Amino acid sequence: MRIGLEIEHGRLFSERISMASSDSENDDLVSISSNASDRENDDVVPRFTIDSETNRQYSRFNAVGTELIVRLLPPAVGDDSDAITHFQASVNDLFDYALRDVNDGDMVGITIRNEVNLLDKPIGISFRRKDQLSDEVIWSVFR
Repeated sequence: MRIGLEIEHGRLFSERISMASSDSENDDLVSISSNASDRENDDVVPRFTIDSETNRQYSRFNAVGTELIVRLLPPAVGDDSDAITHFQASVNDLFDYALRDVNDGDMVGITIRNEVNLLDKPIGISFRRKDQLSDEVIWSVFR
């Protein structure tokens, strides 16, 4: 399964960033791209791989947007967990990775989309402080 995950966060964040209403909005956009395929801990069996990671600075809103294109991996050989448990653990690991550099007081908005079937509609989590982003909030969008 290949998914795209977009996370916008910032200290003085305005929800106007979610609306592309200004033609000059792209003037404030600076793209910083990097490929991040290495995990921090080599002993842990990865549950996803990162195809690309792109950061964008929105200076008008003092915010950063991060786009991750990832592939969720099947269970490792010898992993006895069922498919749903493995999927939940994979998504939890993905969110832990995606939010690793975000401060608790930063505002966070998340959009998830299927990269394979573009007919699927994106799902999102509305802007809130990171410390208000609980497992229940994340899993409510999958119901």
